[in-house]
Amino acid sequence: MQSNTSLKYLSKAEAKYIKAIYKILETNGTGIATTGEISNSLNIKGGSVTEMLKKLHNKKVLFYGKNKGTQLTTESIEFAKNLIWKHKIWRKFLTEKLFFTERLAKEIANDLEHLQPQNLSERLEEFLNRKEIGSSFVEKENITASVGNIVELSKMKENTEGNVLAYGSVSSDFLDYMLHINLKLGTPIKFIKYIKFADSIEIIIDKSATFHINSKIAEAVIVKV
Repeated sequence: MQSNTSLKYLSKAEAKYIKAIYKILETNGTGIATTGEISNSLNIKGGSVTEMLKKLHNKKVLFYGKNKGTQLTTESIEFAKNLIWKHKIWRKFLTEKLFFTERLAKEIANDLEHLQPQNLSERLEEFLNRKEIGSSFVEKENITASVGNIVELSKMKENTEGNVLAYGSVSSDFLDYMLHINLKLGTPIKFIKYIKFADSIEIIIDKSATFHINSKIAEAVIVKV
């Protein structure tokens, strides 16, 4: 547990800085991260990075000095390690149990790693490590063999069919849209064709209704074919 209570109340953006700085320190081996390194890592302009570093310095979660670079406190190092651990746990759960693609799992895990309380991730790790024959806890290979091929809707071939297995987005707007077009989990779906001009995909939902869905949205629909 971190003794610095400021770490507990960091925003996602602030925690992202701590995590990025830790990874930089692990790579360069100097114990100091430059503003340029942090800027490149997060793809954020140097001026904005400097403002955030000053803010985090005032919160006493890191040491920042102009032209001196940035160092993490002992507590912040442990905080970053914990974030990375939680990210790995959530990513593993999303890929092995919910069959998300690696890319989508990484994006979602970037948000889920910030969830509290701590014991949520610990319980999830226990769940992933369990192996019970004849129960719902089975090996990934056995699950994959039983469900067939898992692909993003956007990557299906023309005139192929499948069933919606999972979503790659948990935003309320996305889920509302899925309900609006009746593209629920388990729903039969047929990929008709990709329309390049409109950057959309023509699909048939539940063997009846024809829709045109944006290719970006289609990337977040996982299908068992």
